[in-house]
Amino acid sequence: MAKAFKFSVNMEPHGQGRPRFGNGRVYESKADIEAKRILAEAAKKVIAQVDYEKAPNGEPVVLIVDIYGKFPKSLPKKVIEREFTIKPDVDNVAKSVMDALSGIAYEDDSQVVTLVAEKHAAQRGIEPHLNIEVFWRDHPYDR
Repeated sequence: MAKAFKFSVNMEPHGQGRPRFGNGRVYESKADIEAKRILAEAAKKVIAQVDYEKAPNGEPVVLIVDIYGKFPKSLPKKVIEREFTIKPDVDNVAKSVMDALSGIAYEDDSQVVTLVAEKHAAQRGIEPHLNIEVFWRDHPYDR
């Protein structure tokens, strides 16, 4: 059984929103739920292919999230790259990924002891996507 996996998801980066309150209950937005569903489905597909063993409760996990945003169409053609300094915030994207993988790659997101999340410059011709890597901390893993 593998103790590491990585995958890419072609989607607009989505940050975890704030909890909403109404009718005496707390709920998530439909956009948050849909983003987590897409991430979870992509992870499950890869996990089945590589025969990844879900990290048991208490096992420390490393999560790496590379975020590639959408390139603005409004920029002149000569501009081919732009720093991704707009919303969503990097920490909210990471939280959304952590929540989506909880129960799939690890029992609980509290097991994530190392988190590396980076927003990369948006480039003309490169579609928005996320590259995600998960591995057990004590497992030797070559990126």
